[in-house]
Amino acid sequence: MKKWLWSLALILSVLVGVYLARVPLSLWAIKHFIPVNELQVSCLDWRLSGFNRIHITKACVQTDAFNAQLYDAQLSMRQVNIEKADMQLLSPKKSDATRPQRLALPLDITRPKMHVAKLSISGEPLPKPLVVSISESELNQFVISGDIAAEVTLQPERIAANVDLSGEYLSALLPPQIQALSGTSQLEFDGLAMDAKLELETLVALEQAECKSTVAYIGAVSGRYDLATQQGKVALAEPISAKSTLDCLTSEYSKLLPTTWQLRLPSEITISADSIATDLLEVTGKDKPLQFEVNELAVDLTEPFVNGDIRLEFSDEKWGAHTLAGALSARPNFVNMRGKSQVTFKSLHCKMLLLRISSSIAASKYWVIQPS
Repeated sequence: MKKWLWSLALILSVLVGVYLARVPLSLWAIKHFIPVNELQVSCLDWRLSGFNRIHITKACVQTDAFNAQLYDAQLSMRQVNIEKADMQLLSPKKSDATRPQRLALPLDITRPKMHVAKLSISGEPLPKPLVVSISESELNQFVISGDIAAEVTLQPERIAANVDLSGEYLSALLPPQIQALSGTSQLEFDGLAMDAKLELETLVALEQAECKSTVAYIGAVSGRYDLATQQGKVALAEPISAKSTLDCLTSEYSKLLPTTWQLRLPSEITISADSIATDLLEVTGKDKPLQFEVNELAVDLTEPFVNGDIRLEFSDEKWGAHTLAGALSARPNFVNMRGKSQVTFKSLHCKMLLLRISSSIAASKYWVIQPS
């Protein structure tokens, strides 16, 4: 009997000792079983809060991408509830570029679901802390609310997200020229490329000297960005509407140009880090008869430099009907245009005025004028 009591006392002493030393033992076990280059746990304070439940008072986690602190977490076999978490994003370390690989996420279908009541994320590139809550409605399906609203689904081969583009936090990230933005976006990422489908309502204000413009777009936008080629494609389903004031131009020219425009991009726009290109850009005047087309438009963002084939048609009671067609190349403070102009005159007064303007253009040796 005494031997049994001594054995029981020894077992209890070991259990008490292990419990009292739970923090250093836990840290040792984590460092032993988890690769140091992936994740490190520097602090961990926990206790048993039930037969099958653990309460973590505080945990500190470090990776190459972020540092995080977790507070008041309840862990069970079915649910992980974290009351508060702070995450500090770290600047990425410089490393040799690696070829993108298709996702193969090691998702565990038997793990408990997660809920984070308050997650604060700070660090570059965020201008201020992002505060959200995260709930896992179904395994690997997350609902995010707070400063941003989104739904995220994880699968072994892809990550899908539906993001609400409205809200003050996302508005603060936009350039000042974008005065309003709302809509939704559907994003998919497979490790090799990002696919996006957006429903947008946006208003953009542009200002150059005394020429002020507002650009509005309501409709669908789709795109794809390939990580291997570092190129993307964007397609607009609807035309872009624009309204402008032309106070920066002389009255003779401002009277010719519309103040309300419609811009259409029937072809996809190809985008890379140093260039933008599209097969066709069409501009139509709404309050005055004007048609403007640019074929094979290419924009070099490194110089910057623009070139393409243009065609301009407009008419005016005073100036008559004009058609300009040719090649355009432009860079800051320099425009080079070569092509032909066809003019239909309505009066001698207009013909003399047009010849005066055409001669000044012809003197630049960029245009060959052929009146008809």
